[in-house]
Amino acid sequence: PMATLFIAVLPAIFEELAFRGLIFGWLLKVLRPMETVIVTAAIFAILHLNLASFVHLLVIGLALGLVRLRSGSVYPGMILHFTHNFLCILTEYYWSAPHGH
Repeated sequence: PMATLFIAVLPAIFEELAFRGLIFGWLLKVLRPMETVIVTAAIFAILHLNLASFVHLLVIGLALGLVRLRSGSVYPGMILHFTHNFLCILTEYYWSAPHGH
């Protein structure tokens, strides 16, 4: 439950409010919509400070930006972000669990 809260729920809320809420809204005033999606995705990937996951984070950032652009809301992105992170938790749990149990 704590992993779900700290790895899936809270990042989905706060990262989406920051990246696809505030930053997206500010950049949309000075950039074209697709440029805004690309720049926010790049910032999202860079600020995670994980070179090994950079491409993965860039792709999820692009998807989240497109969802924000198409829907006009941060809420669908929060759901997608939560789902992505929760699936990462489940994958890690099942890959690291002892086999045969």
